[in-house]
Amino acid sequence: MTKRNRRVAAAITAATIVMTAGGSGWAFSEMTDEERAAIEAAQEAARAEADAGEEEATEMTIWDGIYTEEQALAGRSIYGQSCNACHGVRGRGTPGGPGIIGNVLDDKYFDVPLSAYYDYIHYQMPKGQPNSLTSEQYADVTAFVLSLHGAPAGDMELPADYDVLDTIIITHKPEE
Repeated sequence: MTKRNRRVAAAITAATIVMTAGGSGWAFSEMTDEERAAIEAAQEAARAEADAGEEEATEMTIWDGIYTEEQALAGRSIYGQSCNACHGVRGRGTPGGPGIIGNVLDDKYFDVPLSAYYDYIHYQMPKGQPNSLTSEQYADVTAFVLSLHGAPAGDMELPADYDVLDTIIITHKPEE
């Protein structure tokens, strides 16, 4: 169940408990068997609805064109000013910093939501100046790093939105 769907199920359950308890709060031990059954039925219905919504959601990967070429170009400029010194022009690292593409990205972040990578660079980079860029600039840098990694550009910009980034998974390049 996704985080949003869990929140929906919890809200429905809480509202059901309050309504069933007559608006006086939760007094589960004082409820009748019918009231408890109504709560359990509401919880099950909320879970089923949340799970149905989850099935409709499409999981994407970094290989699904999740950023635009323009965004990667904007990220390239920022990367040049803030990241080149440690990670190198092509993201393969320097004596002062590790590589950030290829096996490094594949192995460290394999099967992890892109939000984890974005979160790391947002709050840890540049070294000594974390969180010094805007959220959108970090999204642009992420797009540029993905382009260095070989992930293709698409038609929509990569947003600086954790709810969206949570749905994009870092995977190995699919075989063609």
